[in-house]
Amino acid sequence: MLLESDDPDIMRKVDMPELDVMDAATDFLRALYVLYMKVLHEMIKRWIGIPQTDFVLTIPAMWDEAASNVTVDVATYECLLEFFKLRMGSEYGMLTEQARQRTMGYFRVVKCNFSDRRDQAIYTVVPGINNLREARIENGKLMISRGEMRSLFDPVITDIITSIYNQRKELAESSGEVYVKIPIE
Repeated sequence: MLLESDDPDIMRKVDMPELDVMDAATDFLRALYVLYMKVLHEMIKRWIGIPQTDFVLTIPAMWDEAASNVTVDVATYECLLEFFKLRMGSEYGMLTEQARQRTMGYFRVVKCNFSDRRDQAIYTVVPGINNLREARIENGKLMISRGEMRSLFDPVITDIITSIYNQRKELAESSGEVYVKIPIE
C-alpha cells in the first residue's frame, strides 16, 4: 500500500502526520461519520428526527457470485411480491401490470418510513382495489403490520450479516488478520 512504502520519493509526496494505515483509515472514517451525521441532522432532523443509524463496511470484491447478484432491493422485492400474493389471494392476480408496478412503487416510498416501533403500521396504496377486508385493504390502502414488515426485511438482513461474517472469516483465513477498530465516535 502507498502508506506502507519505504520509497523516499513516495514518502515525500505523502504528507502524513506520523499515522499508520489503521490510524489514517480511522481518521477518514471518523470524518466521514461526522460529515454524514451533520448532513443528516441538517437535512431531516427538523422533519422526523435522527433515526437509529448503523454503519456496515464490507468488502464487495469478496462477495461470491450469488451475493453480488442479489441486492437488498431485489431480495426485498421478491419477499414483497410473495407477501402481496398471499395477502390478496386471487385479487392480486386480477390487478393490471400497471397497478402492480404502482403498488410496488408506493411501497418503495413508504418502506423508508419504517422504524420498527411496536405501534407502527405502514400503509401502501393498491390501485384497483378499494376495499378487501380479508387482505386488510381499506379505501385503497393496504395495512402492513410491524411483524409483517419485519418478515419482509429480516431474511435479507440475515443474508447480509451472514455474508459479512463469511467475508471476515475468509479474510482472516487468507491473511491471518482482520482489523476492526470500534467505535469511530
